[in-house]
Amino acid sequence: MINYCLPTDMRKRFNGLGGLATNKPGQNPLSGDIFICVNRPRTMIKILVWDQTGFAIWHKRIEQGTFEMPLIEKSQNSVEISR
Repeated sequence: MINYCLPTDMRKRFNGLGGLATNKPGQNPLSGDIFICVNRPRTMIKILVWDQTGFAIWHKRIEQGTFEMPLIEKSQNSVEISR
């Protein structure tokens, strides 16, 4: 499962991003699910995943354009994206 969350402070690292995943009802950062976080202007993305030996974070900043992300209803704090 892939979870996309609302705009995130990109200074967050392993514990901070894992905390965001834990604070969402029904989410467990140790499940192997992928958690995608972007900054407000959508020019930076962080992907957090547990790979059975530890957490991995992929971080990318684009110089032009923005990342296209799904719309999130105001009543939601994340959305599940299917592969």
